[in-house]
Amino acid sequence: MLVLIINLGTKVTKSLISQVPGKVLIEINKKVGFRLITKAGEKGVINLMKLAPLAGGLVGACVDGAFVNKCGNTAKKMFPKNDDSDNNFI
Repeated sequence: MLVLIINLGTKVTKSLISQVPGKVLIEINKKVGFRLITKAGEKGVINLMKLAPLAGGLVGACVDGAFVNKCGNTAKKMFPKNDDSDNNFI
């Protein structure tokens, strides 16, 4: 029964579309296409915005790594390793 209703609806829709002038169909397709492109563009921007925290994390990690490396090198210069066994505090 449901299949018959679906088939009937499909046939009615096809007959209604065949009665619409071609110019109207072209205009409808242009507007629908424009809306689809607009939606795809919005989703693309949203997806790119989701990547912003990842990019920020990578930049932050690089800056932190460079800072810690510089601090370590400075500490090595300021506090050279002493090989005296008399100064062991442990």
